[in-house]
Amino acid sequence: MSNSQPAILFLGATGGCTLAALVNTLNAGHRATALARTPSKLTTLLIKAGVPLSTVEALLQIHKGNAISLPDVKVALLLSSPSRNHPTLPTAIISGLGAAPKFQLSLNPSKWLTADDPTICGTAASTLVAALQEIYAEKPSLRANSPKPLLCFVSTTGIVPEGAPEDVPFLMRFLYHVLLAGPHVDKKRMEKVFRPEGRKDGSGVFRATIGVRPTLLTSGKSKGMKGIRVGREKRPELGYTVSRSDVGLFIYETAVQGMGKGWEGDMATLTY
Repeated sequence: MSNSQPAILFLGATGGCTLAALVNTLNAGHRATALARTPSKLTTLLIKAGVPLSTVEALLQIHKGNAISLPDVKVALLLSSPSRNHPTLPTAIISGLGAAPKFQLSLNPSKWLTADDPTICGTAASTLVAALQEIYAEKPSLRANSPKPLLCFVSTTGIVPEGAPEDVPFLMRFLYHVLLAGPHVDKKRMEKVFRPEGRKDGSGVFRATIGVRPTLLTSGKSKGMKGIRVGREKRPELGYTVSRSDVGLFIYETAVQGMGKGWEGDMATLTY
């Protein structure tokens, strides 16, 4: 990507899937912006993942801030522009925010697993949408002259809408539909915020949205695109695990390199 082009914005880049997508993006020579509470942590993770420090310094701009802070998100969105004199929005936004699991004692199995921040996904989604709405209202010329960004967000299997095909294998349904029911409430809330904002009539804040629903995540090595089974919301692929590195690879190939072509408005299920 030329330095004259807007950067890709990453939210939640210190997390495994989004970090892997950012690694692929930088190593391919694309400009990127990231919003991170601890920029030094993100830099360390990128170097550990094999991105040269020179590449990080040349292609990545990290803004210190929080994804649930409206002012921070607005700054990060406009930092993606290659020129301060002619602000533009990022060509794509990659969002992979999530909370760490938390165990608790309860007689109800559906309450055994919760999250350290059980509303982070929904709150961050609402914040991003509100930030774009404010930018469009405050900078009408930007809305007229800058294409809306593509959004690619990481969700999970096990939360398909009523009437949609099941995307979790039978042997994992107790885990997903009972034990993980609590944490999945937040993922559902996030999807309800994001998906309508990629409407085909152009009335939403995004050009289009792509949701990624991986099955149980592992820290294994990448098997490459040929090693990933990819399904769609209407025809999901059922499986047991997929690595964070391969979820990140799919995000890069589909949303960054492919700019979402063929996936607009759909949900990708990923598994081995």
